[in-house]
Amino acid sequence: MTIGYCMKCKKKQDMINTQNVVTKTGNSAVKGQCKKCNTNMYVILPKLKSITKSKSKMKSTKKSKMKSTKKSKSRK
Repeated sequence: MTIGYCMKCKKKQDMINTQNVVTKTGNSAVKGQCKKCNTNMYVILPKLKSITKSKSKMKSTKKSKMKSTKKSKSRK
């Protein structure tokens, strides 16, 4: 069972009749109904981070991002 926040009950409830959907932006989400009041519920799932990136690649991307932000700030 998926748990989501019900706007009508004002608390987290179990969802029934769940369907996995993909939003326009490409995010994964779950669509369903509240178990107690049958109100439609929608839960956006977190993005999965790829584990395959090595630490050295992550460090190099951080450095390049920092350089690009410094350049853009100095141009203003």
